Amino acid sequence: MRGAGRNQLASGLTSFVGRDGLLADLHDLLCRSRLVTLVGPGGVGKSRLAAELKRRHGGSFGAVAVVRLVEVAEAGAVEREMAAALGMVDHSARPAYEGLVEHLRSRGEVLVILDNCEHLWEEVGELVGGLIEDVPSLRIMATSRSYLGVAGEHLVQVPPLSLTAVDQSGHSEAMTLLVDRMRAAGCVVTDAFADEESLAELVRWSAGLPLVLELIAVRLGSGLSPAKILERLGGGRLLSAANARSSRGVQPHHKTLHHVLDWSWNLCTPAQQVLLARISVFGGSFDLDAVEAVCSGGGIAREDVVDLMGELVQQSLVAAASGGRYRQLQPIREYGLRRLADSGEEPRIRAAHCAYFRQMAEAAATSWFSPDEVRWLNQIRSDLHNFRAAVNHCATAPETVPVGLEIQFNLTRARAWFFFGMLNDGNELLHRMLTLADLPVGPERIGVTALLGFNLLCRGDQAGATKCLQLCRELARQAGGHEVPPLTFFAGSHALFADESEQAVPLLKQACAQFAAAGPGFRGEHAMAELLAAIAGGLVGTPADAQLADQNLVNAEASGAEWAISWALWAKGLTPLVHGDPRTAFGYMREALSRQITLREKWGTLWSVEGMSWAMASLITLLQLDDTAARQAVELQGGAEQLQKDSGITIGGLAPMRRLRDQARKSMLALLDEADYAAAYERGAALARGNSEDFLAHALKLGVPTTESSIDGLSKRQLEVALLIADGHTTKEIAAKLYLSTRTIEGVIQSLFAKLGVTRRAAVAAWVTAQRSHGSHQRT
Repeated sequence: MRGAGRNQLASGLTSFVGRDGLLADLHDLLCRSRLVTLVGPGGVGKSRLAAELKRRHGGSFGAVAVVRLVEVAEAGAVEREMAAALGMVDHSARPAYEGLVEHLRSRGEVLVILDNCEHLWEEVGELVGGLIEDVPSLRIMATSRSYLGVAGEHLVQVPPLSLTAVDQSGHSEAMTLLVDRMRAAGCVVTDAFADEESLAELVRWSAGLPLVLELIAVRLGSGLSPAKILERLGGGRLLSAANARSSRGVQPHHKTLHHVLDWSWNLCTPAQQVLLARISVFGGSFDLDAVEAVCSGGGIAREDVVDLMGELVQQSLVAAASGGRYRQLQPIREYGLRRLADSGEEPRIRAAHCAYFRQMAEAAATSWFSPDEVRWLNQIRSDLHNFRAAVNHCATAPETVPVGLEIQFNLTRARAWFFFGMLNDGNELLHRMLTLADLPVGPERIGVTALLGFNLLCRGDQAGATKCLQLCRELARQAGGHEVPPLTFFAGSHALFADESEQAVPLLKQACAQFAAAGPGFRGEHAMAELLAAIAGGLVGTPADAQLADQNLVNAEASGAEWAISWALWAKGLTPLVHGDPRTAFGYMREALSRQITLREKWGTLWSVEGMSWAMASLITLLQLDDTAARQAVELQGGAEQLQKDSGITIGGLAPMRRLRDQARKSMLALLDEADYAAAYERGAALARGNSEDFLAHALKLGVPTTESSIDGLSKRQLEVALLIADGHTTKEIAAKLYLSTRTIEGVIQSLFAKLGVTRRAAVAAWVTAQRSHGSHQRT
């Protein structure tokens, strides 16, 4: 099971101190119970405890998925975040809950760790209650400042670190943590530490809260003495953990944390304070470019931001994350948000945040057809929570709704939701913003509606797509019937996938011309129209339309856009597949799959492995191979269909794909009995259900089915040449295609003539036609 990279608990970067007994008890409880909630105040170490349990005991619970809810701000997003952590790909319109249940049931034993639930208490409780009841093999561990209130929930109060000695060193857990972090901060700590009494006083003042101890250690590392820190904290005022408990946590600990955050704030320079407050608007992680763009000005020079961020990292008020990014612990971010609101700057900073991510979305949409394609997509992936925060903020006021719509529209133009496997989520938010915007009839409204419809079409929702197409045409009529390129593109795509009509080719060619005339800002749309025209040429076009795929591949390779190249290879494989050269088709499909696996994308792999299954079935029939090869092909079919089922693709709404799948199934059932076919199919499906990455790696290792003595005793090379002769290739073209010399091919042709007992190339072509008349590769 694959978890999203952002959904990992931070563990292993610093040592874990104490709580061994609590960890052992927690492990035992999870083995006996299916729902455990770690409860405690902010800063007490709930997330770190969960991370350590995963590290030490994760193998006891099968697969483990971590869902970090600290970055989730909007209602309705918990299911989406859990799906991402589980490695789910769901392009369907089915309710997210149904997809989760189906996915979890198919995975066997799973432990899901829901981290930081308190701000989504009601939604998490409802989701957890349903999943625990509907998925018997599921265990859930949550961390929260309050209990979830779900039947069967076992609460574990996470106490602060002990303040009394617990080992032979005479140190408490809290003192051990502080000394460890002091050493990490550069302090020289010995048994004869000069100010041990003040240090012990600091530990007692901390009430054992790990976050407070971490912040104190940073200040000690910067040169402040324990006595000086106590003085700044208010004369060493101690708070007892034994007072004033409430159902929401231990109140004195909240006071201690707030007090130490106030103290940390007061130790910051004015510029550090301003920046600490401003960066709290970011959702999830963020990079330096974003901080410079959003948070500079108003007293902070852009060139000073990098040093200020470094200072905040040194003070442990900001954490340096992987890939040159930053993130904040939730208690510190909440504190910063309160300070930002008090400053009166929040509206301006949020507007700057929206403007920055609006600009990024536009740049990605208009320039992705370039060597920067994958960089843009990975940047969007890293900033997904920031884009959502911006769009959701824009949705709160009528005057900002158009900005939110523009952001979401441009992310969709960049094909981000396909790449991430989140097509339904992206479409839902785009539809929501379009509804809120209430645009007048015109090209903008038609363009957004057409894009919504195209996405529905791609996932097989033919009814929804047809409804969108009818609406677009009515809007175009009301607007005066002017040319709208996105509508032409959508109409051509609908003709291909819904109607399997030859009209798809001229419509998509027309869309290419319209986007080209619209200017360089529509290079991406032009590339998509060219790709769809190439696919249409292969599926419903004539042999002459093969040049569309040739040109599409040339243009994609010239652009340097890696994902676009993978799709151009896939489209290139369709013409030989449909017109009788499945060996060549298999090679193109496999090359597309290889590139897509490398890119970690979640859409093309579904179709590349499907295309490989079509080509393999056709080739096995053509070569008259044995049952072993047929079972291998059926395993590929089973896995491919399982991936699409898990992703919510309805192939019944994609007419040419459905035809090719049915054709492949029929040809394999002609070689295997139903029981043998079903067993092979289930083996492939089970591998895909267990781990999609393992299945894709297995598919990539498959070679082209071959035989050294296949039809009428022909060798593999003789059969290759015969197929190419039948397709009208000259000797020189065959040599180039097989990377052999012309003289070598002439020799193969002479041996082929002798083997078949013929003297002319036309007779070879006739022989191939006769063989193909029995094959599943023919179009019907």
